Amino acid sequence: MIKSKAFVDTTILTNRLIKFGKEKKEAKDALSVYEITELPVYAIKEFKAGPLDYVKYLYNKLVETGSVADTTIALSRIGRLVNRQQTAIRTLGELMKKANSLSVNSSLRMKYGQLAEKENISYDSIKYEAKMLLYKAWKKRNSITTKVVQPLSCYQQSPPYEEKNGQLSLKPNKCETDNCCLTEKLKEKRFNVTKLKVTIDKLPIALKTKPENVKRQKILREINVSLT
Repeated sequence: MIKSKAFVDTTILTNRLIKFGKEKKEAKDALSVYEITELPVYAIKEFKAGPLDYVKYLYNKLVETGSVADTTIALSRIGRLVNRQQTAIRTLGELMKKANSLSVNSSLRMKYGQLAEKENISYDSIKYEAKMLLYKAWKKRNSITTKVVQPLSCYQQSPPYEEKNGQLSLKPNKCETDNCCLTEKLKEKRFNVTKLKVTIDKLPIALKTKPENVKRQKILREINVSLT
């Protein structure tokens, strides 16, 4: 049965655009259940600053190291940034599987010749797929739902671009002002802000202490202070 409307969050956006396999399919299936799906621009902002930035980090690390093996080692050393590490390592694994399943294209044959080392070809393929994953995800961000809603006047959806050193940049990925345009809207819904904070406070400890919920609580506290 088709339901009427759904408000799409960053997780669904992420799973639909940069995840693989089961998560991607489940996100696509979930969106198809609803007649109308609305994606707030804030979710796009979060997606660009978080999950998409992790793909960018992976690509830039590949450019920096020039090696899949050295990139894997580098990723293993960023344990403090758990979400970035997990997303980058998992994406690398998925791209490795994809690259290994593809036949070597003619441009790579011309570049490396008949005596090409498999590692070099695999590296170029994975780097290319990482770059395409990022660009395609950004290009499709506004098309996976029926509507994009709640525009932010203080945030511009600037596209990714390649810097002179060959690395990718997502700047700007934050609001262009310290005075977020959502402030006035939140002042009108102070009760809802408080209610959300209380809801997270009541979560089981395993959920309450997840990095994303710890960050949400910090932001909610800051919002409450700004509204006083």
